[in-house]
Amino acid sequence: MIRSLFNAAAKWTRLMAGTSTSTRARTKITAWVTLLVFFLSLSWPAGLAGAYTETSRTSETEPVAEGVTVERLNIRTTEGPLNIYVMKVDMANEYVKVDTLVGSGGVITTNRSTSNLAKEAGAVAAVNGDFFQMKEKAPIGITVQSGELVTSPALTTSMNAFGLTGDNVPVFTVFGFQGAVTAPSGIQHQLSGINKPTYQVTKDVNSDVNRLNMYTPRWGAKSRGLLQGLTGTVEMVVEYDRVKEFRLDQPGTDIPASGYVLAGHGTAAEFLQQNFLVGDQVQVSYKVIPETDNLQAAIGGQAILIKDGKRHWFSNTIFGNHARTAIGASRDGKTLYLVVADGGQTSRGMTQEEMADFMISVGAWTALNLDGGGSSAMAVRQLGDETVTLINNPSQGSERSIPTGLGIFSTAPPGELAGLKVTGPRVMVVGTTKNFTAKGYDEHYNPYYVMIDDISWTVSPGSLGRFDGSAFGAEGSGEGKVKASYRGVTREYPVRVLGSADIARLEVNPSAIAVRPGESVAFSVKVVTKQGEVFNLQPGEYEVRVGGDVGTVTGNKFTAGKSFASGQVTIKVDSTQAVVRVAVGSVEKPFYGFETARNLKYRGYPEGQVPGSFRLIKPDEPSFRGVGAARLEYDFTATDKTRAAYGNFEGGLALPGQPMGIGLWVLGDGGNSHWLRARITDASGTEKLIDLARNVDWKGWKHVTGDLPAGIQYPVTLTDIYLVEPEKGPGDKGVIYFDEISLIYPPEAGETGTAPEAQSVQKVIDPGIPVPVKLGTDLEMTFNNPAKSPVYTVKARQLWETELGTPGYNPVMPLFTVSGEADGDTQERLPGPVKITIGFKGISEPNRLRVMWWNGKKAAWQSIPAVTDIGAGTVTAKTDRLGTLGLMVDARPLPRFSDTDSSWAKGIISDMAGKRIVNGYPDGSFLPAKGVTRAEFVTLLTNTLGWEPEAEGLNFSDSIPAWAQGSTAAAVKLGVVRGYEDGTFRPHRVITRAEMAAILNQALALPDSTTPSSYDDWRDIASWAVQPVRNTKEAGVMQGSGNKFRPRDIANRAEATAVMARVLEYYVTH
Repeated sequence: MIRSLFNAAAKWTRLMAGTSTSTRARTKITAWVTLLVFFLSLSWPAGLAGAYTETSRTSETEPVAEGVTVERLNIRTTEGPLNIYVMKVDMANEYVKVDTLVGSGGVITTNRSTSNLAKEAGAVAAVNGDFFQMKEKAPIGITVQSGELVTSPALTTSMNAFGLTGDNVPVFTVFGFQGAVTAPSGIQHQLSGINKPTYQVTKDVNSDVNRLNMYTPRWGAKSRGLLQGLTGTVEMVVEYDRVKEFRLDQPGTDIPASGYVLAGHGTAAEFLQQNFLVGDQVQVSYKVIPETDNLQAAIGGQAILIKDGKRHWFSNTIFGNHARTAIGASRDGKTLYLVVADGGQTSRGMTQEEMADFMISVGAWTALNLDGGGSSAMAVRQLGDETVTLINNPSQGSERSIPTGLGIFSTAPPGELAGLKVTGPRVMVVGTTKNFTAKGYDEHYNPYYVMIDDISWTVSPGSLGRFDGSAFGAEGSGEGKVKASYRGVTREYPVRVLGSADIARLEVNPSAIAVRPGESVAFSVKVVTKQGEVFNLQPGEYEVRVGGDVGTVTGNKFTAGKSFASGQVTIKVDSTQAVVRVAVGSVEKPFYGFETARNLKYRGYPEGQVPGSFRLIKPDEPSFRGVGAARLEYDFTATDKTRAAYGNFEGGLALPGQPMGIGLWVLGDGGNSHWLRARITDASGTEKLIDLARNVDWKGWKHVTGDLPAGIQYPVTLTDIYLVEPEKGPGDKGVIYFDEISLIYPPEAGETGTAPEAQSVQKVIDPGIPVPVKLGTDLEMTFNNPAKSPVYTVKARQLWETELGTPGYNPVMPLFTVSGEADGDTQERLPGPVKITIGFKGISEPNRLRVMWWNGKKAAWQSIPAVTDIGAGTVTAKTDRLGTLGLMVDARPLPRFSDTDSSWAKGIISDMAGKRIVNGYPDGSFLPAKGVTRAEFVTLLTNTLGWEPEAEGLNFSDSIPAWAQGSTAAAVKLGVVRGYEDGTFRPHRVITRAEMAAILNQALALPDSTTPSSYDDWRDIASWAVQPVRNTKEAGVMQGSGNKFRPRDIANRAEATAVMARVLEYYVTH
């Protein structure tokens, strides 16, 4: 037999006052336990209770039923809006009843939303209840419904609960549980719980291990069966108090309608197996502690928030601002306070401390924290309605399904019509028409049916407009009242009509529309009054005009035409209007390459079952253009489940502006037909997926694109490019390559989507006569054709479109093509360097501007020596190259060094490293005090002066490092350096400052100075270095310190970098 609340045989005694928890230990959830839905238990540091300062509030209170009211509070704080809902329940009212809501059909694991639980039970109001375990959908704490124990309390001292006795006395305490199962022999075993999911009893102590639990039909149709990771579970099926069946490590079985299932593990399983046989009688007894007299309802919670009218210490603390639910009672116990605070995007939420203080402010003497976060919900039957509706805004956007809630019921009988509730717009704009309606209620606030067509409608003052039936047409601005009348009962409703005299401006979002042909985008319209109030307008409340043949507007949706175009959409209210610029079309722009990519990472899905790698290519591996690309290797053979191979950009790549799509060059691996996708994260933190190719089924390089989804919040970050193989798809392994990520943008608003007409200029350059060649304000070149050179004809033309993108650089349009002819033949180079000046505007980081030249033979862009004059808005370069050239913004990450912060040359090193003239070491250091070797110095010169590295010309007997061979050969060919008499070059020998001066004097062909250097240590300067030291000083390329040149000192890397900065300036400007 079962002695329990099921047959109401248990006797309850009065709860003793002062019961509280005995430990502050926070319940911890181990990894192997299915996630307990402590939805709010996030890991914020202790002490971050949070606080806000209230700046204003509005509130509206409405009766729900006799003895029940709900107040809606809209509080403005220094940390944003806070929305709170306070339900007050008069427990002394004869028509009020409070009870627990339990699953659909009374089954604890059949979860439903709070509002649906209330509807099914016939409640007039409800809030969500206990914390619960998500996988098994069952509450952690106690559940008592209509006097029946549905779930026993958790065997933990940190989770409090709320209970209600038969005479409506509220109880706030930690309930305990005692139970026993008795065998025919009289041997007993502790019964640990009724209808319990897995939870932590204490740290590292699981509620299923070596324990005996009972499951009734209130749990569900099936028992729990074998639990994951827990073998040795015995289920004993009991029907009509006799053993029906034993099951060892079997799936869940049917729970008898007139019985239950006892589930034991470890020692509890041994008890069942050793003390029962099929057909034996089973006796179960249990009680809840402390015993109370006739406990009618109970629901689990967490910490006691307040006790004796003061904030109480918390047995558990859920840190941070979140949506929250709490229940409290007045000092005399005659009023219950059910409170929900919204969290999420529309409300700041509350800390646990703030909720405690708020409960005190509304009148609670004792209060308990209930489940919150996405579970927080309050549903009420609003005046005139037949059933409940949700009134708060759940933090996850919609109601969560839960196992338990607390319901408020009304037993009041139907009465006579007592009032009307009017609904309709409170704010309208001149020229619009809106419908009003009204519902009736009786003296107990029960719904009362009214004939809608019999309601009479008027408005005062009459200058605001007029009614046609229930439709009100607004004709004049101002404030007034709408009056509804029905069978002698009237109700007034405030209304305000806005006209241009009230409106400061209209706000349209988006404020500019840029779309592809045929694409649609939704927009919203707001009115901002002169008092700073903001009201949302709906289609029909404003006029719309479309200009420029850009598309059409239906409702609040703009649909672009089929051709590139520019124009505007005009939104008008009364005589106030807003103009939204519209551009139809798109432009693809180079964005990112892999030459300097860092922190590439690989991740396989499922974890541990998809080996692979994601890295930069090696020198012998393919790239589409330039020297950089990424290689994604994958192995989909280990499983037939959905598999994915992720190439991850650690930290993400921030996409500038508001791109509409992404482009990518992909080297397919020939027919494996995997799905290629990208993943982005928008400004709200929401992840979105982009389809680049449904099947990678090609060989060779192919350009693919994907659209960014509508409705994302900019800016966005690209986090992954990855391959997917759906479940049961063919398992294989392979490699694909990626190069040159591009971004797809709309044309600038106001443009037509076509490139401007290219301007061009042509000049004849006679020998010996300097000739300037100008192309508007964009380009100026000064040609110095040597006296004995042929006549040159030079042409320069703007280039507004190019397919010659380069990874890591964004072109500044226009680029330019410069061609030359001499003696009837096309020339690739000029007889001497030409000074080129290019103007720029609107560049946020002008120090990142580079002058680039397209090397057709190498199919790559190369940097030309250049200096930037930020004040003049120009970049000046020097080159003898002809072809395509122009400005590009170097978007690659700036090099960072671990040891330059204390160097006097830190800024110069950073600038020159950004230009890729100097480099650091693989360990991240720069070593500014380290001496410069001969190999390093000729490499610096090559990088600074733009020499073309030579492939041949090294005939030295010693070995030159591979990284310095091309630069050394170029310097030897130009006569800048030479080897020693023994046939060596000695690349690792550090150079002195005197040697540096001699090399620079030769490299720059400096004119001889007749002015003595006048350094105090002039006697230390060797005779071969006297003229180079004079020349470099007069040119401003090398300087001494303290009027000493220190010719014998080793030149260090910091000094060499500073000298190279001056060399670059001198070379370009002379």
